[in-house]
Amino acid sequence: MAEVRTITAAEVPAHIVAHIGGFYEVVREGAVAYYTPLVQPDRTWDAFDGADIVGTADSFATQLTVPGPVTLPVAAVSGVTVVATHRRQGLLRQLMAAQLASITEPQAVLIAAEAPIYGRFGYGPAIETVDLHIDARRAGFVDPPAPGRVRRCTPAELVADAPAIHTRWCGGQAGELARRVPRWWDRHYLDRPPGWTPDPGTEFHVVTRDAGGVADGYATYRVLVAWARRSPDCTVFVDELVATSDDAYRALWHHCTTIDWVTRVEAGRRPVVEALPSLLVDRRAVSQETRADFVWARLLDVVTCLGARRYRVADRMVLEVTDDFGGYAAGRYVIEGGADGAVCSPTSEAPNLTVTVADLSAAYLGGTALRLAAVAGRVGEHRPGAVAAFDRMFLTDVLPFCSTNF
Repeated sequence: MAEVRTITAAEVPAHIVAHIGGFYEVVREGAVAYYTPLVQPDRTWDAFDGADIVGTADSFATQLTVPGPVTLPVAAVSGVTVVATHRRQGLLRQLMAAQLASITEPQAVLIAAEAPIYGRFGYGPAIETVDLHIDARRAGFVDPPAPGRVRRCTPAELVADAPAIHTRWCGGQAGELARRVPRWWDRHYLDRPPGWTPDPGTEFHVVTRDAGGVADGYATYRVLVAWARRSPDCTVFVDELVATSDDAYRALWHHCTTIDWVTRVEAGRRPVVEALPSLLVDRRAVSQETRADFVWARLLDVVTCLGARRYRVADRMVLEVTDDFGGYAAGRYVIEGGADGAVCSPTSEAPNLTVTVADLSAAYLGGTALRLAAVAGRVGEHRPGAVAAFDRMFLTDVLPFCSTNF
């Protein structure tokens, strides 16, 4: 039986090696020194088979924007692995149990490598993303923005402006995570990990500024040069595009879709509902290639979470929440709230609905209708129309979105 526990400072190097190997990657020279400052031993749970680390799971504390918008502390779970020799032995379950028992934040989020895994532990799919394909030859703008707003910059210049832009964006976008991981921006743009291999294409960065000179948007993209029949046939890969104003949004997309020689633009991990098609003469120039779950959420403190967010319509709802993994969220709660605030507390009143913690967590950020779980037979409706009332209350006009991969 493997032992599951937090690691000591002396065990950090072995954890890093096990973590990297757990994702089938090679441990490059310098990797241990590079990642050591990022490891928090007291938040790092490993499974030990004797002296060998055979499973890993860590988390870091940050802020999650929830509907309101309001920010709440959250545990961002990452680095969950079990080595191939020890799979199907219950280690993941042990790691998840130990980690959830130690988390002090009112909720946890993660990105699932495989969809069937984390529902067993109370997580629900709360945020979806899509991959976009844009035919640049047809992407003419109805009202092209005035030139001169977009400026190319160096990675160092991007890192000087982008954190403030993202912080403003994060504060208004439900589902977004604050990028408070140590050296997040440096690691992504200036000091890449040992053995880092760039994706295809040459990388460029651009920033937009408003009339007062304040940076209000940025984009990072790659241009892959190709020729077909003696004509340019290049592709732009948009890795990130963040804008805090409509003008910046239009300017950045216009730039990315009108670069000379480019015939197609690919943008991964974008919001399910994107304004870009509405800017174009031919909206069919934009197509969704892949739509899938991205961030999974797990409520731990129901009173704090439901009482913190705002709701689309004012209502009162009594929920019976079941939690078969640890029981952290189990109980009966009354939530009364609307656009101006909410109050949630335990209650002994008869419930309007019985929901699993996974389905409540999926619905919490406002992008997943509870009726979907009801169709699947996972919701007990004790008051006629309660599922529809829940969705009117919880769903948001703007879907939650997270641009941060963790």
